[in-house]
Amino acid sequence: MAERTDQRTRDRDVSADLDPTLDETGVQSDFSSEFGTEFGSDVGAVEEGPATQTDSGGGIRGRISDRLGSLFSVEAFTLTLVLTVVFSFLAGGFIPILPDNIGGLLGVLGAGFALGAGSSERHYFEVVTATLFTGAITALLSNLTLTLLGVGAPMIALGAGASALAGVAGYYFGRDFRSGLTKEI
Repeated sequence: MAERTDQRTRDRDVSADLDPTLDETGVQSDFSSEFGTEFGSDVGAVEEGPATQTDSGGGIRGRISDRLGSLFSVEAFTLTLVLTVVFSFLAGGFIPILPDNIGGLLGVLGAGFALGAGSSERHYFEVVTATLFTGAITALLSNLTLTLLGVGAPMIALGAGASALAGVAGYYFGRDFRSGLTKEI
C-alpha cells in the first residue's frame, strides 16, 4: 500500500504540553504571558526579545495548527475550484449533444480526474468543498428564478451533491490511474 508512506511518527516531550508558566508546584509564576498582551504591549517580548519560529512547536496550539494545516490546503482548494469551474464551463458549453447540466457534471468529473492523476498527495476534503461550492453556485445561477420563489433550495442541494459526488469519483479514479502508472510491475 503506497498510501501508508505519508504517515509520520512524532516524538515529543509530554511536559511541553503543560502550561509553561507553571512552576514545579503547579502555581503560575509568570503573569506577563497571560496579561502582557491585553493592551497591545507584550511584557515578555521586551524581557525575552523577539520570538523565533521554533518556539511555537510544543503546546496544544502548535498541535492544533499542525493538524488543521494538514487537513485543509488553501492552495489545493483554490486550484480545485478554478479547474472545476473551467472544466465545467468547457464541457457544458462545448459538447453540443449533452444538456448543460450533464456536460457540467462531466466537466467536474474530468477536473477531479485531472487533479487526482496530477497530485501525489490526498486532497479529498478540498475536492469535496470546491465541487460542492461549484455545484451549488451553478445550480443557483441556473435556476435563479426558482430560487427566488423559494422552490430552488432542493435543486441547489441536489446540484451541489451531484457535483461533489462527480468530483470525488473523478478524483478517486484519477488517483487510481496515477497509482497504476507509477506502480512497478
